[in-house]
Amino acid sequence: MSEEEKGKKEVYGTGSLKGGEYEVEDLFAYAEPWSETETKMVAWSFAAALVALVIGGALVNIYILK
Repeated sequence: MSEEEKGKKEVYGTGSLKGGEYEVEDLFAYAEPWSETETKMVAWSFAAALVALVIGGALVNIYILK
C-alpha cells in the first residue's frame, strides 16, 4: 500500500459526521435569495400536500376502516 493510499484511508476512515467546524454564517454565505415565485411554489406545494393528506385520510376512513 502506497503512502497516498494510507493517507486516504486515514482521512476517509474516521467515520465522523460532527460538522462542528462549520458556522451558520459560513453555510449561508453564498446562498441565493429566493424570488417571490419560488416562495409561492413552496407554499402551494405544502397546501397541495395538506389537501392530499386530508383526502387520503378520509378515503382510508370511509373505505378501509368501516
